[in-house]
Amino acid sequence: MQKKQIAILVQQDIRYAEQAGGDHFQHQTQADYYQLSTYSKLSYQDINGLTVHLKWQDKADKNYSLEMRQTQGRMVFDPSEKKRVTYMSPAGALGLEIQTDHLQIVEVADKIQVVLKYRIYNQGHLIGNYDYQLIYQG
Repeated sequence: MQKKQIAILVQQDIRYAEQAGGDHFQHQTQADYYQLSTYSKLSYQDINGLTVHLKWQDKADKNYSLEMRQTQGRMVFDPSEKKRVTYMSPAGALGLEIQTDHLQIVEVADKIQVVLKYRIYNQGHLIGNYDYQLIYQG
């Protein structure tokens, strides 16, 4: 197992389905990057100071699935199928469906980049379109 601390830039764009406009978040921080024999993991503090864990398996065909854990719950991103998750909102538990449109993970030596495009649905209704990027900063 290898563990390193790296500088990252996290960007997220959200386009809401029910309203015009959206949100843009950008955050530079430090992350703990773990490379194990069967998977890789990255942990960092988001813009609100909450811990985010990203975990993915190293597959020879590079058809990754990505798990994101936060205080509110666990989200799984897999381009081959829609995933159902439970998300804890301030109003209570929500059953969500995640449709991953694009997932790319590039690991070269210590450098890493995650590019993720996905849609979230609640009871079949689109909540929003999400673009997420995590970029190694050196």
